[in-house]
Amino acid sequence: MSSREDAGKTKQLIVRTALLLVSEQGMSGLTAANLIKRAGISKGGLYHHFKQMDEVAKAALHLLIDEMLEQMTLEPAISVEHLLEHLERNVFRAFTGNPSQVKALYSFLAIAMFEQIYRQEMKRFFEQLRIYLRENLHAFLGRKLSQDKLDAVVQVLCTQVYGLAIHQYIHDEQESRNSWRAFRDSIHILLANPQVSLSR
Repeated sequence: MSSREDAGKTKQLIVRTALLLVSEQGMSGLTAANLIKRAGISKGGLYHHFKQMDEVAKAALHLLIDEMLEQMTLEPAISVEHLLEHLERNVFRAFTGNPSQVKALYSFLAIAMFEQIYRQEMKRFFEQLRIYLRENLHAFLGRKLSQDKLDAVVQVLCTQVYGLAIHQYIHDEQESRNSWRAFRDSIHILLANPQVSLSR
């Protein structure tokens, strides 16, 4: 194995270990000392790849978002009902299938409130969701709703997903599912009405 391959593996180890530390201890647990000990590397090995710990944190968040996007298998929808059911499955799978991932996400979310670079990574995840919703809703509602109304529906759905993520983290899964289904039913009724009116 070449030295370049070794270096690449060490860098991946650092980033993945950093993400693990954040999921277990929050951002306060992501220190150079903890990372060196947990990854089994030297201080020189750490700072050879990253000049400062902020760079490690950003790389760990990037990895987290990549993995979450891979899990969001957003297949083309054939109806409003199918889209909402598919969205529900993806959201609950993402937030119940990997609790450590969720803990890491919320740890990064706290710092994203203050640091633009972290917000950009968070937005990358939700932008993919927004694109999926917009494209699918346009496919079977484009003739019923104006572009402004379609955009408003997408915004409402995205906002509900954001809120559901927090709701599920605080409450039990069944309560969150009930909340989502009540919302899903109201959206379906709203969209099924040709005279639907949404204010922006």
